[in-house]
Amino acid sequence: TNSTFPFEFSIMALRVLSIDTMEGDNISQHTKTTDDTAIDWEEATMRIAGSFATLHLDSVSPISSNIVSPFSDNSSQSQSSSIDHSNPGIDPIQPLQIQSPSDLELPGTDKDPEKNNNNGMSYWIYINFIFGSILLTSGSFFWIIDHHLTENDYYTLVTFAWFAGGASFHIATYSSYYAMINDVYIKENKPKRSFCCYNGKKTIAYWTAMIYLIGACLYRIPSFCSVLNIQFQRDTVEWYLYKQLPTIVGGICFAFGGTGEVLAFLSSKNPSKIGKIIAYLDGIGGYGFFIGSVGLYFDDEDITFWLSEIPYTIGSILYLITSILGLCRLRSSKSGTIVDIFFACLYSLTLAIAVTGIAYAALCERYRDWMKGFVMAVILTIGVLFLGVLNDGNNPNQRELKYVVWFSRFFMTGYTLNLMVDTYHVSGMNCGSYGMQY
Repeated sequence: TNSTFPFEFSIMALRVLSIDTMEGDNISQHTKTTDDTAIDWEEATMRIAGSFATLHLDSVSPISSNIVSPFSDNSSQSQSSSIDHSNPGIDPIQPLQIQSPSDLELPGTDKDPEKNNNNGMSYWIYINFIFGSILLTSGSFFWIIDHHLTENDYYTLVTFAWFAGGASFHIATYSSYYAMINDVYIKENKPKRSFCCYNGKKTIAYWTAMIYLIGACLYRIPSFCSVLNIQFQRDTVEWYLYKQLPTIVGGICFAFGGTGEVLAFLSSKNPSKIGKIIAYLDGIGGYGFFIGSVGLYFDDEDITFWLSEIPYTIGSILYLITSILGLCRLRSSKSGTIVDIFFACLYSLTLAIAVTGIAYAALCERYRDWMKGFVMAVILTIGVLFLGVLNDGNNPNQRELKYVVWFSRFFMTGYTLNLMVDTYHVSGMNCGSYGMQY
């Protein structure tokens, strides 16, 4: 409860009593000469109403009153605009209408989904996109220079990189879909959580998230077959069913998803410059994936290079750029700095190196026990990334936390360099020679 509530209530009661006992002429004169005081009493009225709402929520809702906001912005404006100072016959205290806890909005659930970051979901969505984009970009690059790679190098740096990066994209696209449909449920006053189906109003944002999710699911099929080394003879039913068809349809979904992002931006009531850049780059990246999926149909090396390898590389780079820009936009609303963005990207790179090291160690029989160290590196990096959720500018222990944050930054910088060296030592070209005595 609010400790100032009894005092404010007593003052407001006296205020109402004085208004009721005034003569009409005196009230008019009072209203003309004390406009500033009247505005202060409006604010006091809203504070009293908020205290009543807090007391009411404590008795009917399991949600803590410091999490639930009694007012949305629109309700506050309507309360304020309904007070008529020019008519002394109208009571300046308006009743607060609360039907149920489901009528209330969580902090940050406004028209901009980027501000809905109650549990750090938006932060983790962008981290997954950055991590996945790093692996997809590196996989596409090494795909271009595959003639310089050994068999183990190609499997780790291309096949496994695309599998792990695509899995991260899958998690991020589902998380985006989940956050979107439940954000709409909150706005429509529906006290439920949905993990898959949504029966509300279908917006452009809904269809965009759904199409991206379908595309990510379809890309899992050929990627899963590749990482398990399941081969199909070209032009057979299995080849079309498990490799070619999911790839092309997944590319079409990514192209439609990028188009949906552009349309959603054009229909936005509050467009931003960074939002425009993200939407258009994602649109280009989606069409890059679509062109790349079509290029895989051909068996000619030159066609595959120009219509598949290059478009996939461009699309992956664009997705990496937009993921970083999205994290910048999110952190800027949470008092983040460019240093926070840099180290979040560094930790994503550390995680990608550690995952690559796991694949290399699994293929290198001589140093297979190094997998334990790379697995611990994955766990440690995820733990450090959790600090990004706490280090958002709103933590009451921000001053004490900064020492831990900066220590982790120095430590992870050196740790990342060490992981790069270890991964190189167990790579395909060095697995048999590292540690040998000459």
